[in-house]
Amino acid sequence: MKSLGALLCAAVVLCMTQSVVEGQEILSSKQIAEWREKAAKGDALAQYTLGLMYASGEGVVKDEAEAVKWYRKAADQGDAGAQFNLGNMYANGEGVVKDEAEAVKWYRKAADQGYAEAQYNLGVMYATGEGVVKDEAEAVKWYRKAADQGIAKAQYNLGIRYANGRGVVKDEAEAVKWYRKAADQGDAKAQYNLGVMYADGEGVPKDDVVAYKWFLLAGAQADEEARKVIPIIERRLTQTQRAEGQRLAREFRTKATTEKNTDLYSELTKLDDLRKRGIITEEEFAAQKKRLLEK
Repeated sequence: MKSLGALLCAAVVLCMTQSVVEGQEILSSKQIAEWREKAAKGDALAQYTLGLMYASGEGVVKDEAEAVKWYRKAADQGDAGAQFNLGNMYANGEGVVKDEAEAVKWYRKAADQGYAEAQYNLGVMYATGEGVVKDEAEAVKWYRKAADQGIAKAQYNLGIRYANGRGVVKDEAEAVKWYRKAADQGDAKAQYNLGVMYADGEGVPKDDVVAYKWFLLAGAQADEEARKVIPIIERRLTQTQRAEGQRLAREFRTKATTEKNTDLYSELTKLDDLRKRGIITEEEFAAQKKRLLEK
């Protein structure tokens, strides 16, 4: 995986291309030319960054074929982020002819380096049989690697596998464990499924109040299945139980907001450190801070 320093550097460059001061792009054509020069000389980070810029149209005219070109150069040098993004380009047919087998090839290269999103995508490819022979056990293997790194959608999919015995021995308690990890990160589908497990007493003691809490949280994120079941479970609850479930849901949201604010403080602290070290200007700091606060 790329080092934290490399990731921060790439992030700063992209933020610079987006920042505007008095109508002027902070990343000048001269600066872009310097990145091109570094990339032409074989600098993998510069190649990867140019790929990001061309893929997003930040600082340059959007050009997916050009993005593929630079991703490939960085990927050939072992850059995991570039390998992952090149896999995405092949999977979606962006800048290249769609080729799922080629996507799998590049996802695997990044996944083998521990790139969590690539591990998740590789799991999806094995689960669906896209670009590889369908293999639920192999899907579980890659979902688990990504789930262990905190990828919520991988945790949710791992929960699905344990709940249904796909690629693993059916284990409802293990399904609950993984649903909970994803649900705690705000994954609406995991919240709904966790609610179902509590409502049915599968993998956990039956508890309609806790089930109601999770249905409320999923429903608040527009999960249609949760919204359908909320009035049904409400009819099974007393007024006191409904009030308790609602309290638990509010408590969860308050905690999630607090944790989000803690993460925001951490990001702002890192950003301020870049400013103090002269890596970014005051104008860049202000623009990036504004974007973080608007998330």
